[in-house]
Amino acid sequence: MSPKPFAIAVLTLLGPVLEAQPVTDWQALPNVLPAGTRIRVDLPRKRVIEGTFAGVSATGISLIQRSGGVTIDRPDAVRIYRLQPGTRRLSPLIGAVIGAGAGTGAGMAVFLGNHRDRNPKAAAWFGIFGTGIGALIGHATRHRTDLIEVYSKY
Repeated sequence: MSPKPFAIAVLTLLGPVLEAQPVTDWQALPNVLPAGTRIRVDLPRKRVIEGTFAGVSATGISLIQRSGGVTIDRPDAVRIYRLQPGTRRLSPLIGAVIGAGAGTGAGMAVFLGNHRDRNPKAAAWFGIFGTGIGALIGHATRHRTDLIEVYSKY
């Protein structure tokens, strides 16, 4: 096997990880955040402000909210995240697959236990039941948005 396909595969898998590294240089923010990007700014004492990125200066970051423009002083911005649509549609599917696997495993454990006289279809029924439970849990725990950290003060 040539090392070229291997290198492409590794870079493809590591690309999102390498891209997600936050910057610590305040002046690099305009390169990372284009104007109009939805952002979240973490402030001291667990306060959070969300809005649309308008610009950055040496003294602060400006964003637009429904109530108007807001400027946050540079020392107050602890972390800045880019908001992007989350995995709302994918979460129930992932939950269903995990539930099916767990349910089938539980069914096999029941069937292969000391009680060999049990119904061999138990694994299938547990798998079907697990699929439904997993899909419901995935639906209930889905995320509204994904947070991608673009700046960290520390």
